Order: sequence, then C-alpha cells, then structure tokens
Amino acid sequence: MRKPTLFFLLATILLATVSLAEAQQTGKMPRIGYLAGGGAALPEAFVQALRDLGYAKGKNITFE
Repeated sequence: MRKPTLFFLLATILLATVSLAEAQQTGKMPRIGYLAGGGAALPEAFVQALRDLGYAKGKNITFE
C-alpha cells in the first residue's frame, strides 16, 4: 500500500472514531428556590424568561 493511501485510511479511521465520543451528563440539575407567602405561584413572566433562555422545567432546571 502506498504511503499517501495508508495515511488517508488511518486519518479517516481516526476522525470516524473521534466523532462517536460524547460527554457524559453529570446528573446535577440547577435548582431555583422561590419563597412566597399565601401559596402564590411562580410568576409566569419569570418562567417565560427562563424558557426564552432555553430552560425547561423538569428537563434542565428544577423549581423548589
């Protein structure tokens, strides 16, 4: 096998295996604590702003 062909084959195999690796999730999820009197719910404007930033309740953020 010629050197350029061997180099191309090895580079292709290396690049194919590198793209298969993925980072593992740490399992930690950010939490937001909200304290209100009288059983008040979390303000909808606050929840909407978090949605606009890409956060979704139960998927990548938790409210307590």
